Amino acid sequence: MAYKLETQYNSPNFTAGSSVPSVYGMLRLIDYITIHWWGEPSLRPSYEGVVAYLCRQGGNTSAHEVIEAGRVAVIIDHINAAWHAGNATGNARSIGLELNPRASEGDYQTAAERVRDLWAFYGEKPLKAHRDWFSTACPGVYDLAKLERLAKGSFGVPTPTPVVAAPAPVVTAPAPAAPVVASGKRLTLPASATGWNIYPLNRPPVNGMQVGKLNPSLFGGLTYDIIRMNQPAVAVIRTRDFGEVQIYVGPETGAVISGAASAPAPTPIQPVPAPAAPSAELHSRTVTNAVAWVRTGPRADAPTAPGYPEGIAKGATLSIRGFVAGQDPYNNGNDAWYVTRSGFFVWANAAGNSLAGLPKLN
Repeated sequence: MAYKLETQYNSPNFTAGSSVPSVYGMLRLIDYITIHWWGEPSLRPSYEGVVAYLCRQGGNTSAHEVIEAGRVAVIIDHINAAWHAGNATGNARSIGLELNPRASEGDYQTAAERVRDLWAFYGEKPLKAHRDWFSTACPGVYDLAKLERLAKGSFGVPTPTPVVAAPAPVVTAPAPAAPVVASGKRLTLPASATGWNIYPLNRPPVNGMQVGKLNPSLFGGLTYDIIRMNQPAVAVIRTRDFGEVQIYVGPETGAVISGAASAPAPTPIQPVPAPAAPSAELHSRTVTNAVAWVRTGPRADAPTAPGYPEGIAKGATLSIRGFVAGQDPYNNGNDAWYVTRSGFFVWANAAGNSLAGLPKLN
């Protein structure tokens, strides 16, 4: 079942992500998903009533999302810490989901689908019950093993496939990617801003996770088409130097979201020629970027390979069979993609690309 995502609510009851280190003594990270219920069903709590209560001024409790069959209200951006766990680590390092205490099959299905979507974005984070953080009956009758089973089984979250020794595969050209369509809105960063953090797509947009900064003051301001909104105040844009990234654009930042914008024309992707059969010999390459993404095809918008939701960190060693010519992400001549031992692809410029040395791999 599909759910309706409601983002019109805004709870004031949270700790800003930038303040989490000073309040809780640790970075705002998303390492867990904490499951709550609204309270005893005998009290007849309602979805609207719980949303209103958690969004009240001067409150001392909150959560990131309220969920029942068919709908999900996001009331606090994940970049911030909701006051839901009664525990410093639980608040600072998890997303809090408040579920309908009636625990109908519809409630389970929507909660499982939402967990699946959060896993797709943040990686498969463990589910925690509120009582794991604090002495409480919450989340009541909810069976986290069932919820996890539904999220994995019903929706097919992929698990890593073991690598089996086999002859080197013949790599064929992937189907062209679907065009990236803008949301119809534009983002303007003011000329007064001298540094604006941007974040990778698979990490929470919080301090310590940024991949770089934009400097609107050098250009009299910057304007981007918004591809989509990942959260009410987190936009996805495409930049020249960093590709597709997240950016926090809350009202306190001075960013302006406005009007309709025409969808950008997709960058044509040339068919990828099949490579020469890679040699059976494996070669080593060291990751030189902050992270090297492992893709199912030789292009930047190909899906992340199963088993590599967070890529491969700088300094790690890749086992390489060969290389192919694929997409040039930044139109600067770097169109070489390594073929890994498992038959996946890593942009060569992220892992010690040496154009002179590439032919020796085939």
